[in-house]
Amino acid sequence: MAKKKDAKEKNKYNELYDIGLTDSVLKRLKQFKKIIDIGRELFGSRGSYGFSTHELAKQLHMSQGNIYNYVESKRELWLAIRKQDYKEYKNEIKSMIDNHEGSYISLFRKLAVFFLDFAKNERHKFQMMYLIPVPPSKKLGKIEINYEAHYPQYLLKEVIEKAIEAKEIIDVDSTKLSCLLFAMMYGIAAAETGLSLKNPIQEPLFAPEDAINPQEFREFSLDFIFDIIKRK
Repeated sequence: MAKKKDAKEKNKYNELYDIGLTDSVLKRLKQFKKIIDIGRELFGSRGSYGFSTHELAKQLHMSQGNIYNYVESKRELWLAIRKQDYKEYKNEIKSMIDNHEGSYISLFRKLAVFFLDFAKNERHKFQMMYLIPVPPSKKLGKIEINYEAHYPQYLLKEVIEKAIEAKEIIDVDSTKLSCLLFAMMYGIAAAETGLSLKNPIQEPLFAPEDAINPQEFREFSLDFIFDIIKRK
């Protein structure tokens, strides 16, 4: 899997060669990607207030001053990371929708599983997108000034409207239902985490003798939710 990912990265940079970017520009792009990747890990483990560009520079073997040649501030780095993560996330969802064959209910389930797996397996990306607050700053940077929201929720709203039109699900306000489904998936993701905890000081949802398997809970939840909205 790692080799495939490395090959994909190499091909991406080869494509950049084809459009005339120089070695120095490519080197800078690769370094910026490292800043984003390590920055994401540090934000995820330290939070907005515990994160420091000093620690980031140390892990990247760079000077702290050199970090600011790539991003103007901690807040700008936070935005750059989220911009990248939301873009990839939205593209994944769009690809799943565009390539789906079958019922809308099966597509809803596929999208739900994607969200839950994303929350579980891409923990730092999930934290950056939904949990870690924006660091304060006294001035607006270039990224913030030009930032455009990605609004992945509109993709779900559109699928809901098509499912209603196809008479697969109940006729309901698509905006409200998209928000409700998001809230439910967010809650299921939190419950799965709670069900996975074992140490008493972590406050698991249930004692070991009463614990539910997280995957079993997921299947139960998705069956229950989609049975409710399915047109009978």
